[in-house]
Amino acid sequence: MLHLFRRGKSGLKWTLWVVIAALSGGMVLLFVDTRGVAGGLGSRDIALVGEQRISAVEYRRTYNSMLEYYRQQFNMTQVDSSFLSQLNLGRRAYDELLTMYVIAHEAESMGIQVTPEELVESISNRPGFQENGRFIGAQRYRQILTANNLSVVDFENSIRREIVREKLIQILTDGIHATAEEVRRQFDLQARETKIRYILFDPEKMVPSRVSNEDLQKYFEEKRANYQTPEQRKIEYLQLPFDSEAVELTEEQIQSRMASMDDKEAVQASHILIRIENDEDEPEARQKTEEILSQLRAGADFERLAQKHSQDPTNADKGG
Repeated sequence: MLHLFRRGKSGLKWTLWVVIAALSGGMVLLFVDTRGVAGGLGSRDIALVGEQRISAVEYRRTYNSMLEYYRQQFNMTQVDSSFLSQLNLGRRAYDELLTMYVIAHEAESMGIQVTPEELVESISNRPGFQENGRFIGAQRYRQILTANNLSVVDFENSIRREIVREKLIQILTDGIHATAEEVRRQFDLQARETKIRYILFDPEKMVPSRVSNEDLQKYFEEKRANYQTPEQRKIEYLQLPFDSEAVELTEEQIQSRMASMDDKEAVQASHILIRIENDEDEPEARQKTEEILSQLRAGADFERLAQKHSQDPTNADKGG
């Protein structure tokens, strides 16, 4: 059946994207029966998708799973009721179950099915059902499900829905290629970091007071280190084997490359060279370098310092 979809996958993908967009809105009323009358929901069900009933037990299990996730994320022994209200877990658990069932219903109606072999492979490869790299066996498998208040039928049906959903997503994404710009944008989004420095205080406990300029200056001098940020460097590199002697570069190639460089690639650099003739000269050279650096940080003119201290005969007179 799947080869029929793949032959016309261009039109199929548009159809499936429309289906997924509708599902994400939680308004797939064609599939969902919430009337609670004869032929609709039973007293222990919360929704009906096709012929599949979403039971209150499954809803409660999904809700508790979400609740436990947030408990662990925020290291809470108990979750405050106001916090629960903000999370709106009840609605989110309902939407998650409903979306999963509707996607599985639509995928199966398109002929996407799960074979017994696929089901066995998916379950046996889950870390919770493995020991020493092997499946724990049917008996312990049932014991684990029973200990978690799960029936074998309900659990395996949920795994089938997961596999069906994965197959549907694979059909949707088959043949879709990301451009270099899209990859870069996604990478930047994931790699972006923000550092925030803040101080927490209770405004009601703050007592207004008058502080003189002398007191402020004294406090600053005593706490000067708290207001200094040391130099920071963040370096990323990729080490590659490279033999510079094997590279042949002509003067014409160098000039051609320089002519093709735009302003964004051009850099003008200056330096102050302090020579070290032998190891004994290093402490003195380091001290001199630090003194020059301190003067630059204090606002000294780089060109004059270069003319005075640089030991590079080619550009010392030019200001480094």
